Amino acid sequence: MKLVISKIWQKFIGAEIKKDYFLKLTNYIEKEYKNTNNNIDLKLYTNVEKIKEEVHSSKTMFKKFNWPVIDVTRRSVEETAASIIKIYEIKKSK
Repeated sequence: MKLVISKIWQKFIGAEIKKDYFLKLTNYIEKEYKNTNNNIDLKLYTNVEKIKEEVHSSKTMFKKFNWPVIDVTRRSVEETAASIIKIYEIKKSK
């Protein structure tokens, strides 16, 4: 079982976003949803302290499992997918 789990963990890739851009997205979410009738608890998405904890936890996990990390700031889904494919091609050729 341990061998299977370690092979699964080798297939993960971390994603990160620049802090200033993320804060802009957070402010946008607050602004757009503030005056809607949606029953969304914005604190789940905009609590800066909670976000910092999650970022720290994610970075710790990326390092622990030696996952490659992609900066997805201002990247399209297609650009991110191309980066992921490239990483897998490099890993596969080793």
